[in-house]
Amino acid sequence: MKVRIGVACLVVLLAAGSLISCGGGGGGGGAAPLSPPAYNLTGTWTVNERVHYNTAGLPDNYSIGYTLIANQAAGSNTVVIRDTRAPIGDAQNATLSGTAFTYSGPRYPELGCMNMTATYNLTANSATLLSGTGRATCLDDGKYGDTTVTATKNP
Repeated sequence: MKVRIGVACLVVLLAAGSLISCGGGGGGGGAAPLSPPAYNLTGTWTVNERVHYNTAGLPDNYSIGYTLIANQAAGSNTVVIRDTRAPIGDAQNATLSGTAFTYSGPRYPELGCMNMTATYNLTANSATLLSGTGRATCLDDGKYGDTTVTATKNP
């Protein structure tokens, strides 16, 4: 009888140990899987950002326009973007998952700011139109601007 109880306890301990070593389930905390890109965004884009809130003292509805060049391999979620005001080779990676276009990282500095970062959450309404919101932050002084963004692919 003692042997059977000992074996039963050993089996329970081994089973519990395997659950513990396997992580026991639960969320791994990783990023959600990407959906296939809905469009190929390769091309030259005219971007307009309209500031609707800022701490930098810009007037209401201040507008910033610029051109981006985008390159995307067929079927890839990565879109390499470059602001044409930036030096050649100064490109950043954005992501297109389904119709969700997101970017977070360095931004071409302007308005007297030497170091700027931005986050954009846009929707690809088609292969030629993006729209959504952004936030540009000056790393020099912490001031920022929230923007409404539209981007149209040039023919």
